[in-house]
Amino acid sequence: MTTAAATREPAAPPLWSTDRWRWALLAATALLLAVFPFVATAPAVLGDLDDAVRDGSVTRVTVTDPLGPEANGFATAQVTWREHGVARAAEVRQVSDATTGGTVLSDGTDRATEVGSVVDHLRAVPGGESLVVDVVDRHGGASFAGWQVPTWFMTAALVVWLLTLALVAGPEPWRGTRWAWFWFVFSPFFFVAVPAFLLLGGRLPWGGTEPRVRRLTGGKAWLLVVLATVVLDPLG
Repeated sequence: MTTAAATREPAAPPLWSTDRWRWALLAATALLLAVFPFVATAPAVLGDLDDAVRDGSVTRVTVTDPLGPEANGFATAQVTWREHGVARAAEVRQVSDATTGGTVLSDGTDRATEVGSVVDHLRAVPGGESLVVDVVDRHGGASFAGWQVPTWFMTAALVVWLLTLALVAGPEPWRGTRWAWFWFVFSPFFFVAVPAFLLLGGRLPWGGTEPRVRRLTGGKAWLLVVLATVVLDPLG
């Protein structure tokens, strides 16, 4: 006589098991990385735009929140343009100059500042007389690893990051302790650490046995993060 236990089929894994969460978040991360080049704006300085206008690479720019000719005080304008298919943006600090009736511009470099509006500056660059300049008000946005991105992108990336941290704090991960993965995901290199954890923090699709005795410890991971920060920070 067959017992109920003998005929019972193995229970299916929960719909939202740790592995399924990892693969779902990895797919979301891959999607965000795929759209990033199309929605992000690379950081630049005003001098980069000057060079692009001179060689004819740029024929249209957008100036956001320029300081008006009658305004007093200071403001930060943003100049955006597209060069070789990549969106770029430079922030220009504007300070009203009562002695000249103009505006002192500074792009944060060691280039000499000058008096005049942002638009006047661009018009004075050789080739800038035919430049199309759109003046608009500032819209919402955020910064992601130094690049400007839409608010929706930053929100989606934050949700993925928080859910990844939740997985790190969940069942004991593979190839590293919880603290090891925590230091990586919480570090300035999170944009590399998050997909690395989602791919390597558990069983791979082709299986394999977890080599627990060879897992990276939290202390070693912290030292790696500190070393990478010290080495790479001067390069940035």
